[in-house]
Amino acid sequence: MGIERRRAERVNVNLDVIFEDQSRQQKGTISDISTTGCFILSPGEATPRQLITVIIQLPGDRTLNFAGHVVYNTPEIGFAIEFADLPANALNFIQRLVERFRQPPAEPLPPPTGEALKSEL
Repeated sequence: MGIERRRAERVNVNLDVIFEDQSRQQKGTISDISTTGCFILSPGEATPRQLITVIIQLPGDRTLNFAGHVVYNTPEIGFAIEFADLPANALNFIQRLVERFRQPPAEPLPPPTGEALKSEL
């Protein structure tokens, strides 16, 4: 298992977005997000260090725009971005998303006993 490099808690979401670089606009879905970055599901290509603008459609014909640099790309699946200079309204929105979708800590499993131990051996 690799070393965890994330600096902030991520939560799973399903948030449709439009993202763009200097040459094209594409659709994608944010599958997880934190106050420092997100992963966007999209078959589109993205190059590490590329600057991407993310556009979230909000109720009432409003949009929330923010930018980030591609950290890595998984072809045909999507890419991770690290946010760059989030505006205050975007940071506030993301903080509320993280709070809303935070999972409660899992309860620890009780230690195996008797029959459970025998079945594992």
